[in-house]
Amino acid sequence: MARDVKDAIDKVLAELEKAPINDGRTKDALLKDLREMSHIYADLKIGKPFEEQKKSLLDYLTKVEKKASEGLETPSSQRAFIKSIKTLDRYLRASVQDFTGKSKSLRFLHISFIASSVIFFITWPLMINNVVVPILFFIPTIVGIMALRNRSRSALPLMFLCYIIHVLNGALWSRYALALLMGQVAEPGSWFYIVITVLGCIQIPLAAFSATLAVLLRDALV
Repeated sequence: MARDVKDAIDKVLAELEKAPINDGRTKDALLKDLREMSHIYADLKIGKPFEEQKKSLLDYLTKVEKKASEGLETPSSQRAFIKSIKTLDRYLRASVQDFTGKSKSLRFLHISFIASSVIFFITWPLMINNVVVPILFFIPTIVGIMALRNRSRSALPLMFLCYIIHVLNGALWSRYALALLMGQVAEPGSWFYIVITVLGCIQIPLAAFSATLAVLLRDALV
């Protein structure tokens, strides 16, 4: 059981409740998040393979509690404490995903995002006949992949920026495929363009699947 983690969270909660934070709305939001984590960890089972991660989590909880107990009289100390609580909440949520095995699905998110990006880079120039947009999206894609590999939450906005252009690309190819089926455009001259058209058409469902995974697994990112 994760009773010791819950107890450590409750100690931080006690410090947060009496902390002289001027922004009441922010304090209430932090209290709500920590109470939720306390409730979750009360019934959570942590397996032996995660003992080291559990120890690191306890050490961080102790550090946050100690920071609060030393005093939060100055605005700078309050801001630092608020930042540490927000970071703590992300670590607690990500650890829940690890302890319950849900974070294993991150590999599917990684693979689906890379696959969707590869399809975009291959098919967009053939549809629009330019490489300007793929060049513009190359850096956000690479940075997003690296951030996702490091389980950084900064990957999410970059990924969703890419999903937008992926869906647009898929819509263009789907429209072309529909026109092809209706005989409104000339048939492709080789199997290569048939393959490219199929890839373009699966862009939307693949991007939608990847984006859905990103939303469901957002708590697994820190």
